[in-house]
Amino acid sequence: MTDEPLVYDSVAEMPPPEPPRRRGRGLVKLIAFFVVLMGLFGAAALYFVSQTHGKATGTPVKVTIEAGATASSIADVLSKQGVIRSPWLFRLLARARGSAASLKPGEYEMRTGMSFDAVFDLLEKGPTIAFVRVTIPEGKTVGQVAQIVNDKLGIAVKDFMAAVRKPANRPDIVPAKARDLEGVLYPETYFFKEDATADDVVRRLVDEFEARTATLDLSNARKLGITPYQAIIAASLVEREARADADRAKIASVIYNRIKRGMHLEIDATVQYAIYLKTGKVPTRIDTGDLDISSPYNTYKIPALPPGPIASPGLPSIAAALSPAGTNFLFYVLSTNDVTHCFAATFQEFTAYKNRTRTCV
Repeated sequence: MTDEPLVYDSVAEMPPPEPPRRRGRGLVKLIAFFVVLMGLFGAAALYFVSQTHGKATGTPVKVTIEAGATASSIADVLSKQGVIRSPWLFRLLARARGSAASLKPGEYEMRTGMSFDAVFDLLEKGPTIAFVRVTIPEGKTVGQVAQIVNDKLGIAVKDFMAAVRKPANRPDIVPAKARDLEGVLYPETYFFKEDATADDVVRRLVDEFEARTATLDLSNARKLGITPYQAIIAASLVEREARADADRAKIASVIYNRIKRGMHLEIDATVQYAIYLKTGKVPTRIDTGDLDISSPYNTYKIPALPPGPIASPGLPSIAAALSPAGTNFLFYVLSTNDVTHCFAATFQEFTAYKNRTRTCV
């Protein structure tokens, strides 16, 4: 082999020239990729702007944000009323801005198609319509609720009591013979307009009761041999007696077990309520002589549930009254920690708990 160059006799014997390499093709593809990418970014930007920027000339709407509402539920409310276009983008921006926990409840005057910035500014500042915060604790009587409403909203007690006796404000669960709406004024924190009327407040509390109990099977009361209204009566007894959630279903079982055996319930809270009906005040304690008070609510005298609730029960107590624990307990006594109860199936066991200074061992 030699390093001498090849020599061809003619041009015909020479090989065809190699085609030029397409070095520009890769560059074209890269440019095309960036063009597409920029187009996607542009489309995303246009979508973002279209979803988050609105006109200040939209239709006026009143939007109510409930207490405890999350950014997600607020987004749904705003979307349904046409204030914003994209609820998922609102939720995303609420988290990105750190606004999710600072959106305030209340009633707002907004417009359809508002910008997200304007909506966030409103919700972070607070409601444009003046609202008053009213908290109804569990275990309060109608009269006590009336006094709370009077203190917070200035509504006369007599006007509130008239509203709770109106047939128009009575939910289906309350029988026509019931004295008032005791037991169905749901305990919760509410926001009311400063000019709210007694009827406004009563209907709001009743609506909340119906909304909360809609998650429960009230028909289960029939399986217990009682009506749904009687289940609310039992729930009010549980509310006044229980201090720990773990005891509620057990206390409910004691109530039903004693009724089945024709025993008096002997619940002090019913005596307190009987005194309240006669005096307008709920005593903090009762004496032995109070146990003889003549009243259909005195369960030391009647071997059954009282004719109506004695307070406003919360959802855990209502759930316990509808699904009592499966026990043979007939007695209970508050333990030394003043929170939980000791439960007993016999009077001897109950007495032993009391003699051991209310220790449950």
